[in-house]
Amino acid sequence: MKRMVVIVFMVLLAISIYSCKKGEVDQKYAAHYTEAVSSLLWCRGTSSSGTIKINPQIEVIDRDSFGRILFSYKEGFSADLKDLSSINIYAFLVMQAEDTDFVYFYEGNNYICVDFNNYQEESIQKQIDELKKSNDWEKEFNLNKCIKKCKSAKKILNSFDNNVKSYIKLKKKEVGADLRVCTSAQDNFGRTIISMSEFGMTPWVGKLIVCIIQPDGSVICSDDYNIVFDYYEYHNSLEALKNVANWNNEFITK
Repeated sequence: MKRMVVIVFMVLLAISIYSCKKGEVDQKYAAHYTEAVSSLLWCRGTSSSGTIKINPQIEVIDRDSFGRILFSYKEGFSADLKDLSSINIYAFLVMQAEDTDFVYFYEGNNYICVDFNNYQEESIQKQIDELKKSNDWEKEFNLNKCIKKCKSAKKILNSFDNNVKSYIKLKKKEVGADLRVCTSAQDNFGRTIISMSEFGMTPWVGKLIVCIIQPDGSVICSDDYNIVFDYYEYHNSLEALKNVANWNNEFITK
């Protein structure tokens, strides 16, 4: 019996490790995953249980009669993402549509993040209702208001040149702590958003830094423009930083 338990455990462990190496979520959630990691800051794209990496939890909550989808996205430090204390990202997002290759959504206006340290069901429901309203829930689909992203079930990898790596190393030295670096949205002209948060088992109590890497490798950093980021509500701050970086406009070398 003990041998059987050990064999089962080793098989499950191998599957988990293989899944981690593949770095992919379930293909049926590729559109949801793509929208989440292209919208939310601080994403790792995975959760973890001990030393084992597991997929984030994605759940379809509601659909309207025009095909829009309201879904939730959770990442955490435990396999039990029902336990709010183990979560580091809990968000609701609205997807406008998807097709074979792309997912469509309203950039910057398609998500809310849940403050799980002050979780109140009634308050969350009000935020969800506002999210639906601002995303034209139960109205005709309007492609002109959407951006589109190529669907992928693969985790976004941090791939930085030496200048950016040096910049991140400098920031870690300034903060005096290890910073978790996550890549999120990319625009159509080569810019990339990275978020840096103080790493630890009690997340979001330390420094939060957001940067936009320009196509030439230069960095637009929130610290340099006194733009303060809050973990749960950062829509306005992110929009301000994008404006500084001239987000989604042609990059002109100075």
